[in-house]
Amino acid sequence: MHHQHSSSHGHHDDHHHDSPDHHDHDAPGDGVSSLSARDKLFIRLEHFARHIREHAESCRILADEATELRFHETARLLGAAADGIERQNENLMAALSHLDR
Repeated sequence: MHHQHSSSHGHHDDHHHDSPDHHDHDAPGDGVSSLSARDKLFIRLEHFARHIREHAESCRILADEATELRFHETARLLGAAADGIERQNENLMAALSHLDR
């Protein structure tokens, strides 16, 4: 899966999400059409939570790099960003658990 992020200063950050478990949920003939709307929502939400978790991990890696370069405030802020992303993911996981009922 390919995403493009833009910021207000015109920088584009292209990145791909090609994990071994990635698959196209809407491919014809793959059985997705037989899934209920609830199951489709569950699959999409589960994928989104995984994607968000990857962003938190990226923030932690960047924080480690900033620490190595002695940009301690940058590292602290990146760590705080990762913490916030992980809190968001807790809500996504709670939403998933409600779909599991």
